[in-house]
Amino acid sequence: MEKLFKERTFNETQRQIRCKVLINYDEIREITIGELLEFISEVREYKRLPYDIPSWFEDVPLDQGNREVATSNEDEFKYFLIYLYYTYRKIEIQMEKIGYPNILPDPDYSKNSFMNVCMILDKAKEEYKSMRRNDFLEMYPVLKKLFFSYMNYIRYSIEHMHNMDEGDYLPGTIEEIKCWLQELNTWSLTRNK
Repeated sequence: MEKLFKERTFNETQRQIRCKVLINYDEIREITIGELLEFISEVREYKRLPYDIPSWFEDVPLDQGNREVATSNEDEFKYFLIYLYYTYRKIEIQMEKIGYPNILPDPDYSKNSFMNVCMILDKAKEEYKSMRRNDFLEMYPVLKKLFFSYMNYIRYSIEHMHNMDEGDYLPGTIEEIKCWLQELNTWSLTRNK
């Protein structure tokens, strides 16, 4: 999907797929991929105001025999993860733009047992709760670690058909992360930080 999106080589059937689009880290619209491509083109050609439209794709191969995994507080969980991802990526993009060192590789926790998955997630949540919230560079590794800890938890839960109750035990709120995203709209990083 990501390759198709970058190359804009969607066929007509694919252009009709509906997706949710986060605009300026504030508004979510449900539109077709065709409408999204047109919207992005208009932004690039200055026919619309400049919008920030991050893109993120993830898929998980599922067997026909897999049952649906139950998730508690699903909407809260989903939006917390989406905003968490956009926050750490927005910081990382600023770092990449100026060639800032210490950009972290994506961690791979995939070879862990469920006990280790949960221990890694618990540690990441504790770090999130205790992090200083006034320095995006200090927040960045904590946010990225928490996001990938959750991705590993979700992957393991789906592969082993475990129900997920994490939506009831989030370490923070969506509102807090939305505020960071707003601040990041005007935050800029200099090489000497």
